[in-house]
Amino acid sequence: MVKSPCGPKTANRITRSATRRKIQQKSFMTWWDSLETLSRMQTVVAILIFVLGGTALAVKLRADDLKKQADTRKSVERARLDQELQEQTRIALQATKETQASAQKVALAAQPRRLLAEKLPAMLAALSGAPKLEVALSTSPVDEEARDLTGQIRSVLNSAQIAHSSSSVMQPDLPAGIVVSHGDTPEAAALADAISKAISIAGIASTMETKGATAFVGVFVGRKP
Repeated sequence: MVKSPCGPKTANRITRSATRRKIQQKSFMTWWDSLETLSRMQTVVAILIFVLGGTALAVKLRADDLKKQADTRKSVERARLDQELQEQTRIALQATKETQASAQKVALAAQPRRLLAEKLPAMLAALSGAPKLEVALSTSPVDEEARDLTGQIRSVLNSAQIAHSSSSVMQPDLPAGIVVSHGDTPEAAALADAISKAISIAGIASTMETKGATAFVGVFVGRKP
């Protein structure tokens, strides 16, 4: 049996030293493992933070996008409602105007035709240069409004010193409105034109017609159109 060159004390020291190195190595490995685990955890945490942050950002962007879409829809709907309101207002105004115009027509239709006194000077001026031919006045004996208007025309012709004669025509032979009829001579046409202008000055429409190669001028006052 070979004896160790070292003594018992030296062997104990070597053993204790070896034991300490093993403990230190084990402690280092434990610390290293802990450090590696911590590092991995930090990496995972960083990834989670990144993912969660990205998710939060995506959620916020999506919320903003949805809000913009909702605002756009509201704006479109508001514009549509405004347009509908404007169209309804336009239709209502148009209906009101048409109703007023219809009421005015009804009111005018109910009013008798008149040669107003304030229009007389202008009417006489229109007749002042006309030829002095005799005018035949004709009206319906059963239409009071037409008879009254014929009387007013007769008064204007008297003021203009234009001769006239009167006759009655039974309806329906007499047309509606006022017809100024004349022959195709220059004098008859000029007088008929002057009478038509004078009547129009009073705001009453009349029509003209030519009848034969004569100097005839006639005013036929029918019922109100």
